[in-house]
Amino acid sequence: QPKWILQLQVFLLRHLKSSFNKQTMIITTTGRKTGHKHAVPIGFIPDGDTYIAINLGGHSNWYLNALAHPRVTLEVNGEKFDAAAKPISTKTTEDIRQVLGVIERERPDLYKDFFGLTYKLPSDEDVINIRKRAAFIRFCPLK
Repeated sequence: QPKWILQLQVFLLRHLKSSFNKQTMIITTTGRKTGHKHAVPIGFIPDGDTYIAINLGGHSNWYLNALAHPRVTLEVNGEKFDAAAKPISTKTTEDIRQVLGVIERERPDLYKDFFGLTYKLPSDEDVINIRKRAAFIRFCPLK
């Protein structure tokens, strides 16, 4: 996407109060190459005091920047705070099933529409396909 579109999305999220804000947060990362700050909107799933985000392919700049510089700033529901980014392991089927359980509980629409899952326990084949196309990251607020 062109940079101006991302900037417009960030502006709208910061200034409009809507149900869209309940599913989207603004993440500010430090560029892994430039060292500059970059703010972009991303979807999230709440999990207790933390937030989970999904990155298809694991190649988005926000994701790679958060891995390189794990201290990020999040803006969630009008609140701005620092957080630590921690990749979620997808090495085992149990790792993936655990994060899918959170997604199914908190965002059943995403579980069905994004992953195409309609039943509680995904098959091993489903898990393998998800592992190939998605990376998960957890953001833990810093106190």
